[in-house]
Amino acid sequence: MINLLPNPYHYDLYREYLNEIRFVWVSKFILYSLGWACFFTYVILLFGYGVRDSKYFLLDVSGLLLRFSGIILNKQFEIPKIFDHLLDPDIYLSRSAAKTIVMHRNEIMGRFLTNVYGRYFPKALMTLPLEEISIFTKRLKQKKWNWRKIGPWYFTSLICFLVFVIRILV
Repeated sequence: MINLLPNPYHYDLYREYLNEIRFVWVSKFILYSLGWACFFTYVILLFGYGVRDSKYFLLDVSGLLLRFSGIILNKQFEIPKIFDHLLDPDIYLSRSAAKTIVMHRNEIMGRFLTNVYGRYFPKALMTLPLEEISIFTKRLKQKKWNWRKIGPWYFTSLICFLVFVIRILV
């Protein structure tokens, strides 16, 4: 059993969790908006003005990549950091994560299980004890690719591609 005694260090993991969720939603909104803006600009140039230059096709490709990036971002933050903190070797951080998960179980576990299983996840998983949650998270992290490392590489290459496209179009 994980001891839930107060610790000498104060970690505000619930606020960090909320900031992570807010970051994902805002980033997805920006990526999807830019993707659709690139696509509609391409359609307006193609059908509205009759521009047939092949370099403007890169706008359509950029729009597709930007919209696809929302999926990559979702996979990158599929397992919230609070569950990574639950597995952390630092005892105080692990206790703080456990305490936060216990205090806000419905919200944190509900969103986590929805990310993993979809909307209709098994409701029995909501009442798992902390030890089983940590085992479940550890197995889930071993089973899946490490999207926390793949995501930054993907977004770095996406930024390089977008800089390349902007240089060609301007």
